[in-house]
Amino acid sequence: MDSKNKGLIFLYCVLIFLLGACSPGEEAVFLERWSPNEDQLLRITIAEPAALPGCDYCRRPFFVSVYLTDKTWSAEKKIISTRLENDGVPFGPSNIVARWTGEKIALICLRASSLPARGYRILSKDKVSVVETEGC
Repeated sequence: MDSKNKGLIFLYCVLIFLLGACSPGEEAVFLERWSPNEDQLLRITIAEPAALPGCDYCRRPFFVSVYLTDKTWSAEKKIISTRLENDGVPFGPSNIVARWTGEKIALICLRASSLPARGYRILSKDKVSVVETEGC
């Protein structure tokens, strides 16, 4: 095997290692909100990214997932999966907000400390639809 092939193999190993290090870790439930009729549940989870070796203070995005459960469904559905920057301070109630504005309409707001807020409107009447909104 020549040195060029060894270099490529080493590069692939490093890339695979870095991709694994940037992937989300274990999901933890951040909050849950029942719909007004209590027939649907929004569950928001946060997954901290895996640590990069030798980079204890690197700023890494967290992964936020939103699941919707309906009492008539056999399983919950993941309807939003996105990243949210974190400045090292744990997320609090002002960073991630969820509320129902109607029986089948919910709003989600994601606010990173120093970035513009992102909002999502979820309509779950007949078919689930998610629309990104400007601001929150």
